[in-house]
Amino acid sequence: MEPPTAWNLLTASLALCGPEDLAFTWKFLVHEGLVRDDPNDRALFELTYREETARRITGPSAAARTAIRIQPIVVSAHAAQPDPCAAVAIQHLRATTGWFELRRHPKVRDRIRRLKNARAIFRS
Repeated sequence: MEPPTAWNLLTASLALCGPEDLAFTWKFLVHEGLVRDDPNDRALFELTYREETARRITGPSAAARTAIRIQPIVVSAHAAQPDPCAAVAIQHLRATTGWFELRRHPKVRDRIRRLKNARAIFRS
């Protein structure tokens, strides 16, 4: 897996939201303006993320592999902006997702905690 310090905004957003609730992940990507909100694009995204999550390989993370494969539906140049340890994605997720909705996603809350710890480690 690539270090989280090497992530761009799209990869960070995918890694942060995760594959557990693809509707939640898709909603966040659309809200952030990273992808087109089209039923065919959503189907491509869901199929791709499921395939990449199921593949057990060394190398890039499932989020990074998915980000590469869904490039045709990415509509924003800021998707490629660096986002080490998902700092921007975390900020945006917290600003756009209510506490109640995050409560329903304990794995996302756990990822936020772990990524904040990783940021602290990489800064020191």
